[in-house]
Amino acid sequence: MEKDFRLERKHPTIKLYFSAMNPKVIAFLSFISLATMFSACNGSSEEETDENVQTSDTSEMAGLPFDRDEEDKSYLAIAHHVSDMELWRSAFELAKPVRRKYGISNEQVFLGSEDSTLALVFTHIENIDKAKEYVTSTQLETSMEVAGVKQDMLTFWIDQQLAYNQPANDTILMFMSFKVVNYERWEKAFLEDFKDGSSKDFEVLSVFKGIEENQVCMFFQVNDPEYVANTEKNAAFRMKMLAAGVISYPITHKIVATDI
Repeated sequence: MEKDFRLERKHPTIKLYFSAMNPKVIAFLSFISLATMFSACNGSSEEETDENVQTSDTSEMAGLPFDRDEEDKSYLAIAHHVSDMELWRSAFELAKPVRRKYGISNEQVFLGSEDSTLALVFTHIENIDKAKEYVTSTQLETSMEVAGVKQDMLTFWIDQQLAYNQPANDTILMFMSFKVVNYERWEKAFLEDFKDGSSKDFEVLSVFKGIEENQVCMFFQVNDPEYVANTEKNAAFRMKMLAAGVISYPITHKIVATDI
């Protein structure tokens, strides 16, 4: 049975390395200063009552292919590279009881579809402070060394905001992360882009907001294996991202789900 990687309310369901000398990166970063100008246009929002906010949220999502996640659940995504995937799998499974003690559960594991050394772990966390205690512990550091982890891991502490409510048919699964001036500003621009009803060449399965920083993470699917490379070349798309307050180069992983 094919898996569905949208994160449902009751069950939770980036490998662009670049050099500072990469001309595409330089071109992108040359626009970054504009983000500050755009952010100044935000202004201060008027306070609303709880009733008004609820009404606004309901009308805001009308006709869009997303549901807003109403549950207060937090997640941790960890991306790292390993030298021996089978050794890492064994060590990861052995550490399961320890993770449970720190409130880390519902692990989903994704492997790089093009990079055989990539492992992306997506988990539910009960308490961010407790989970951080484990993630920064010498116990985990030692375990990672034994498991053959080759580089520092990337961690993403996030809350789900949006879930795709339409059938997802695209075949290439990806995970993306980038930083923004303000999450709400980015989400507003993101949803506005869907209101014209035009077809998209991607399917965003789930959207997450950074817990401690202005960060966006998402799982999405495409059919074009060169989708990311092509959008990098699209100047109009880059300007649209900057207008939405994106202030970092996106990190993306092309992944496939696996059972541990």
